Amino acid sequence: MATLNAVAEQIGERTHIDADECAYRKGISKRHWMRLVDRGAAPQPIRLGRLVRWSLTTLAEWERGGCKPIRQVGRAG
Repeated sequence: MATLNAVAEQIGERTHIDADECAYRKGISKRHWMRLVDRGAAPQPIRLGRLVRWSLTTLAEWERGGCKPIRQVGRAG
């Protein structure tokens, strides 16, 4: 995966996007996107210092899977 990211950067393709772009991609507000992330309904970001980014690969896999919640919340059985 690391080599794929390196190649993508060399040819000018981005591998990660910010919250604004994630929200735009889903057709929702940035605030709503962050609520989804906070409650575990959307993929968690990668944090690099103050930068918060989401992997396009992770987002694409999540979308292909039907945008199911990432984290299951509730009582253990």
